[in-house]
Amino acid sequence: MRKFILVIILLAIAYVGGYWPEHQHVQQTARQLTDAHGQLVQAQDAVRICHMENELLTVIDQTQAQNYGDAQRSNTQFFDDLNAETNAVPNAPYIGALKGILARRDAVVSGLARADAGTINILRQSLGELRQIAQQANALVVH
Repeated sequence: MRKFILVIILLAIAYVGGYWPEHQHVQQTARQLTDAHGQLVQAQDAVRICHMENELLTVIDQTQAQNYGDAQRSNTQFFDDLNAETNAVPNAPYIGALKGILARRDAVVSGLARADAGTINILRQSLGELRQIAQQANALVVH
């Protein structure tokens, strides 16, 4: 009977001895996965913001070249993507700034429709704000 109890105790010690290090490894791996997922989300945010920045640069280039028809098409895509971003990530820290840019949509659309060269100033203001958002998003990814 003592041998049986001794065997049970040794089996329990062996089980715990093998379980505990593996359990710690699993916990550490789960923390690393959570951290990596957070970094991935931040990187995806930064990529989407940089993509919108590139779209806005296209609109500005076309407006400066007085190619208002292409600028209107590119502008529609830019504001559609901007609107989708504000709806997709409503809790992002930069959402207020994006909504501020989105609020200029009507002014830009009407300016491009009238071939108003002054529309470039609104676009440049939006670009400056978008660049600040992109810098903040990129800084989060790096850290």
